[in-house]
Amino acid sequence: MQYEWKYKGHTVIPYEILYDDNIKMGYDVICPDGDVKRPDVSPYRATEDQIKRWIDLEYPERIGVGPLDDGDLDFLEANK
Repeated sequence: MQYEWKYKGHTVIPYEILYDDNIKMGYDVICPDGDVKRPDVSPYRATEDQIKRWIDLEYPERIGVGPLDDGDLDFLEANK
């Protein structure tokens, strides 16, 4: 299990979602104003870099049928 970490005044708290046949990861992001957000990223392969990019992009929602991935974040950054 990963431990919480900080980025630009945000606290990122990873947590496990246990199922009978697998484990998914979720993330609570506590914003500097105290608001709690959950990034819509893959519960199987999200990286710390993706969470940081999501914060930098000001918490975008999914833009396709699945969770945000690097391609989506690249697109959002290019069209910012």
